[in-house]
Amino acid sequence: MKYWFLTLLFPLASWGQEVTGVVLDSESPIPSALVSIEESGVEVLTDQNGKFTIKGIEGKNTLKVQSLGMLTYLNVITLKSNQSKIFSITLKTDFLNLEQVVVTGTRTETKKSDLPVALTVLSRSKFAETGSNNLSEGLCFQPGLRTEVDCQTCNYSQLRMNGLGGAYSQILFDSKPLFSSMAGLYGLEQLPESMIEQVEVVRGAGSVLYGANAIGGTVNIITRKPEEKGANVSWQSSVIGGASYDHRLSGNFSGLNKSGTTTWVGLLNYSKRTPYDANNDGFSELPATESVSAAINGFYVKNNWTVKFQSMGLWEDRRGGDQFNLKPHLAEQSEWRDTKLGVASADIGFYISPRSDIQFYGGTQVIDRKHYTGLEGSPGYGTTNDVTIAAGAQLNQKFFEKYINQSEINIGYDLKFQDLKDEIPGYYYLIDQTTDLHGIFAQWSGNFHKKWYFNLGFRASAHPLVNHVISTPRFSSMYKLTDYQNLKASWGMGFRPPQAFDTDLHIAFSGGGFSRVFIDPQLKEETSQTYQISYEFDKPSENHIWGFTVNTFYTQLKNPFQYEEIPDSTSANRNLQKVNGDFSTVYGVTLEGRFNYREKWQFELGYTLQAAEQNSPSQWSENLEAVSRFTRTPNQYGYYSLSGKLFNSWRISLSGTLTGPMLVPHYAGAPEQVLDELFESPWFFDQNIILSKSFELNKKKSLLAEVGVKNTFNQYQNDFDSGPYRDSNYVYGPARPRTIFTKVSLSF
Repeated sequence: MKYWFLTLLFPLASWGQEVTGVVLDSESPIPSALVSIEESGVEVLTDQNGKFTIKGIEGKNTLKVQSLGMLTYLNVITLKSNQSKIFSITLKTDFLNLEQVVVTGTRTETKKSDLPVALTVLSRSKFAETGSNNLSEGLCFQPGLRTEVDCQTCNYSQLRMNGLGGAYSQILFDSKPLFSSMAGLYGLEQLPESMIEQVEVVRGAGSVLYGANAIGGTVNIITRKPEEKGANVSWQSSVIGGASYDHRLSGNFSGLNKSGTTTWVGLLNYSKRTPYDANNDGFSELPATESVSAAINGFYVKNNWTVKFQSMGLWEDRRGGDQFNLKPHLAEQSEWRDTKLGVASADIGFYISPRSDIQFYGGTQVIDRKHYTGLEGSPGYGTTNDVTIAAGAQLNQKFFEKYINQSEINIGYDLKFQDLKDEIPGYYYLIDQTTDLHGIFAQWSGNFHKKWYFNLGFRASAHPLVNHVISTPRFSSMYKLTDYQNLKASWGMGFRPPQAFDTDLHIAFSGGGFSRVFIDPQLKEETSQTYQISYEFDKPSENHIWGFTVNTFYTQLKNPFQYEEIPDSTSANRNLQKVNGDFSTVYGVTLEGRFNYREKWQFELGYTLQAAEQNSPSQWSENLEAVSRFTRTPNQYGYYSLSGKLFNSWRISLSGTLTGPMLVPHYAGAPEQVLDELFESPWFFDQNIILSKSFELNKKKSLLAEVGVKNTFNQYQNDFDSGPYRDSNYVYGPARPRTIFTKVSLSF
């Protein structure tokens, strides 16, 4: 049967002129399922017993049933005059997320299967299956993505998407660009998984709605939503490399008012980690960290209004180096960060009519940070003040629906303002930049005959450091070859303004001095063109569902930002200047596979083959020849995850990441390194194993116990520099050595 995997349909009787029935899952009725007749647009919701009734239906019609987390049911029915039918409809669970509802493509809720951009979803369950405690760890298990640690002392990290560095990707909090450049240094690790509902990842420049600097892609962090009224508390203890400890306590609780118009969820997390010294030289490779984070999200829905409010506060104390019992400036080497971060945002939606609505959104992120970077006695204390404000409005209007299915236009304006001041007076170091990026955009989306889907958009941006308006058109399309396979293609332009981003704001130890980035006063904006083509296949059968995706990508950068060394014989400092190059290209293919067997075992796989080169070689060291190949960018990397049921409520989860060789700059200065070198790293395979068992304590309480090992084969870098004069940027491979952990979660 054509749609057997969506549902089982059993006509039971005939009378009257109406359609009635019940919607079920494998065990019980499904309340609030959406039942509709596509030709007339009539829609009803099932009651608490899963029952529905639609009257006045005659002739040939398409009956459609949808429910969150289930595969959509479609069936063509024919009713003669004075005839009625009763149906019993059983929906199948959507284990591969084929029908998942997402918002990143259009800023409105859309089925993933109807979206022409290349989008994947990192769910909360995937964080649990892979043992990922924060956003940084979880993003490794998405196709085309790789997170890396870039400092041996403070462990700041960045996300690389389709071979491009972290500054090429747009990171969003609930669809708003509040993830600032400064937050990008540590924010991926600071955001705990318990605060995340799901992460939606768009690779490439697929949509104009979120800004022109989304060149590598867009990562939209959807924060937690309320579930049923209740709470969950968990405790996790880890032993890192047999020598360091990491303890985490988290809790969340949900509630709703009597009328059901207001729901909310609160979250609280505490973590503390002791430092880890990999080479026993007295200096840490993993810094000591202690953090507290809390969040409250509220949702109000009544009549034509919807209001969402999100808030989060975070404090973190992070310190790497040695002699942790002393003040930072008394230690032989130290990087210390005392960070307070706050985020507040709101979304207001007003439904003008079934064909028209308007959205207003806004938010702010504030960072107040004290920090120290220095050797014993150095005047390395400094402060950071970072304020980011994002606001905008978007009108969504449906039209031409008689001729084009789901035809909608999105028109809007947005603003991103950032005021950043990062200062270390003792080093005469100051970054003081204030920018306001304005954008207007329009995007038209729709589909013809439910076969060809498209997004056609245009954005015009104005930035104070660019003396002209920047135009960035983007187009994406999808053609459904059959019910289980489709083709997607996209093209888009983007730009990055000539300002300091993420890694430009970091000072690292190098050869007895410091390595830092200066901005060329003549720096121009960087522009890009990105192309993507993909083929998606998802085939169900009686006992399993399986599928795969082949995605090819090509990005060309004009005036790309490159780093070249500024010779300085008067000090031990390493100074790099951010300059424009000629052209750079990044291209490759990402392979994805997925398989679910009888709703018991699920397997996912992703593997990327790529090349990244600069037309104009970059002189990163005055002692070595310039190179064209991107540094810190492997040509091959991937991941896998396998999870399933064993027996008596036991589950096992296996996961791992593979990283191929890459060129890693290594500056001289440490006892082990007398000359600058461009080192090619070895292969790394980071394997995780988790065994868990659930206990039903009573109808309202349950307990989940877990034990696991991360980096099982201890594939950890073994040639770290030693001593205070090390090159802190000489770090590669997995983020931590073998780690054994236990976790207990109580739900009530």
